Amino acid sequence: MRFEGIYVVTPTPMHADESVDFATVKEHMRFLVDNGVHGIIPCGSTGEGALLTIDEKKQVLETVLAEVNGRVPVLGSPGMPSTRDALELCQHAERAGAQGVMMIPPYYHVPTHEEVLTHFRTIADTVDFDIMVYNQAVSTFIDLSPEELVSLNASHPNISHVKESIRSDVARTQQIVRLSEGRMIVHSGLDEIVFEQICAGARGWVSATASALPLECVEFWNLLESQQWLKARDLYYDMIDLMAMVDGRGKLPQYIKACMDQIGIPFGPPRRPLLPASESERQELGRLLRKARGSRELRAA
Repeated sequence: MRFEGIYVVTPTPMHADESVDFATVKEHMRFLVDNGVHGIIPCGSTGEGALLTIDEKKQVLETVLAEVNGRVPVLGSPGMPSTRDALELCQHAERAGAQGVMMIPPYYHVPTHEEVLTHFRTIADTVDFDIMVYNQAVSTFIDLSPEELVSLNASHPNISHVKESIRSDVARTQQIVRLSEGRMIVHSGLDEIVFEQICAGARGWVSATASALPLECVEFWNLLESQQWLKARDLYYDMIDLMAMVDGRGKLPQYIKACMDQIGIPFGPPRRPLLPASESERQELGRLLRKARGSRELRAA
């Protein structure tokens, strides 16, 4: 299955006691689907996946799948330090009806490249749906090269997508596309260079910003698809300061939750040790949201 377009990595709403707020999970899914996003990915980095239990990850995914009800693809986020736990989450996602998974390499105990490649091959041998590799080195210290990614796809065709998040290297997008002869579909994982990555051949955008700005992100995608480059660039420029703050200061879940509060869908606190955005940060986010939304009001559609 080809995953293309705006795929939203969603934050996980929580009550004051840090338990998951499943009612708001459902409300957010309706908001995203109604505003035209092309796919949804819960419980990743934006969703505080490393702070959720395995059971919570399963429950959130099941809630998302039930609320979306087949209207757009849903991908699980089975990234775990061990292959055993990642495999359990992948198999659960397949049984629950997800269309695939987006999977980060194992973290904390930093594996070798061969160990990471074996990890992905083991998962791909066990499930019968598509896998998107989440290629980022910030929390994994592993940078899979274009050649390594293409080799995974060559031996295991269901390793068919990559969220490319190695900072400031747009050339990697076209390298993956060319080396795989288009068989491996690249998604931008860096909001600050998404325009450049899509122009270089990416066929999707895995976006945290779209949690709060789905309409604007979908409009941006549609402008690019219709080759209205200058209009797309102008909209990109309207959003880029917000994206730079959200994605560039090391507080992704905290800032996205603050953005959700400001558009009228309260998401509660992050799970500790993460702390909520400060009042000054919230004010800055509000200003940048207004810029990104132009004349639109800061409220949920």
